[in-house]
Amino acid sequence: SNSDDEEWIPAWPFAIDHEQDLAVFYVDPKKAKFKYDVTVYGGKSDNLESEQVYLISYPLGVMRHVVTFGYVISGFQPEVLGVTPHNAVDIWAQRGSSGGPMFLQKNHKLIGIFRVIMSGAALAPTMFFVTPEKIREFLNKNGIEYNR
Repeated sequence: SNSDDEEWIPAWPFAIDHEQDLAVFYVDPKKAKFKYDVTVYGGKSDNLESEQVYLISYPLGVMRHVVTFGYVISGFQPEVLGVTPHNAVDIWAQRGSSGGPMFLQKNHKLIGIFRVIMSGAALAPTMFFVTPEKIREFLNKNGIEYNR
């Protein structure tokens, strides 16, 4: 635990996709004191450009949750930075924020999982997110029920 008012809750990997860097973990509902209910965006990522979004992250696991706001700025075709496909965002997030959920501001639907790649000589960050199509494909492939 990081402080007196936090508590660690055991979780076990249920499904993992190393290529897309996605995972779902099982948390015993008897030990968890929360219910996390998310609706996954059912549209195409091509329709997300210029949408207002927010990211919830826990940078490097040392800060309490941080909420950052921004816009989807573009979509990329396959094989960009090893993720296929993905969308870029103008959110400037702390290092270690990868894995945070990104939501549409207008309806709070999950549209992606945030990723930061440090690249180039100056280690400039590239911010993007794994698309909702890839998230739905991953959940469906592993038989994981989710809100649509």
